Amino acid sequence: MLIDLVLAKMFYACNIPFAIVESESFKNLIHILRPSFKPPSHKELAGPLLDAVYNEMDGLVCKNLKGKEGTLVIDGWSNIHNEPIIVSYIQVTEESYLVDVENTGTTKKSEGFLYKKCSDIFLITKKYDCQVQSIVTDNAKNMEKMRRELEQKFENSTLITYGCGAHWLNLLGLQAL
Repeated sequence: MLIDLVLAKMFYACNIPFAIVESESFKNLIHILRPSFKPPSHKELAGPLLDAVYNEMDGLVCKNLKGKEGTLVIDGWSNIHNEPIIVSYIQVTEESYLVDVENTGTTKKSEGFLYKKCSDIFLITKKYDCQVQSIVTDNAKNMEKMRRELEQKFENSTLITYGCGAHWLNLLGLQAL
């Protein structure tokens, strides 16, 4: 039902815990707004509705990236639970398209791991029918090593790899202090 999808998209976009749909306050709000509406359960939000919204968004990404050239951006940080994650997206003109998020857990983020991750993302770009012309990463030593490996592998291509200028300026600022 359309209203279920719209409600689900609001939950995902606002990062609202799915358990809210089970609360009396939420049920009361829904009853006041539309007494005949039965909102989806938290299991529906986490299951079929999430799958439907994911498929819709993935189709939109496929459509928007088809035939385009862009920059692959890879960065690692910790999520709100302090778990290490690596995020990859493709930047095309002014738009960014998320293509991969991985909770890396206890896996060592070696240049070999990152190189494989980058290679996997190149496979993903085939799915979206787009070309990666450059790669931007943060300036961690493991990312620098991965960039060198990619440069060696693609030395006869037009692929450009470089570290993030904002990261460099941040590191420079820290040294100045």
